[in-house]
Amino acid sequence: MLYKPSWNSLKTHATPKWFQDAKFGIYTHWGIYSVPACGPNGSWYPYNMYREGTPQYEHHVKTYGHPSKFGYKDFIPMFKAEKFDADEWAELFKKAGAQFAGPVGEHHDGFSMWDSEVNEWDVAKMGPKRDVVGELERAIRKQDMRFMVALHHAAEDIRFTVKDDALYAICLGWPRDEITIKSMAEKLYHSEIRSIKMLGVDEVLPWKMTKEGLKIKTPTTRKLCDHAYVFKIERKHPF
Repeated sequence: MLYKPSWNSLKTHATPKWFQDAKFGIYTHWGIYSVPACGPNGSWYPYNMYREGTPQYEHHVKTYGHPSKFGYKDFIPMFKAEKFDADEWAELFKKAGAQFAGPVGEHHDGFSMWDSEVNEWDVAKMGPKRDVVGELERAIRKQDMRFMVALHHAAEDIRFTVKDDALYAICLGWPRDEITIKSMAEKLYHSEIRSIKMLGVDEVLPWKMTKEGLKIKTPTTRKLCDHAYVFKIERKHPF
């Protein structure tokens, strides 16, 4: 089946029968976050290391220094994968009785574990400079197992960038009637925000700051596309 590069197209995917029938499979979390390897859920280290009061933040400051001086990107050269052996992994999965296996291709940190044509932040160009997903695909199929890749992308997955006095929140899917940006409860004050718009839409959007985060009403217009949407949050004071 062929898919178009849109969320609506991907939603038409039906769960294959082999997946429904398979009783046991293994998928792995392994990436840049494996370097600090800290926390009950180490894959969330790139988020929690910037949140004061979390164990990961305290560990980071004590071990590497303040995140403003040693950021998540600085772990990339330390992720060398010198002991990674895809065949060894696949043999272990097979011996455990797995009928399918595979890695998380990209977690919320946005670092691709394959040789990406669209993302320069990937494991083939940085760190170990190896196509981890590709190596695992070949090794797992060689063991007569089904191969799968998990991608931690969702409409709630929000990326940020800054230019001048504006903060841009990039959503990877349509946020329906309202979106809550939880991290903004800790980063912005109500009095700092001048206005909020969605790029491509003229109307100023209603919003409110709550204990849960910054809540923004989506535009009354129809969806602009099936890809990413960007909220422009204008501040009263420049960054």
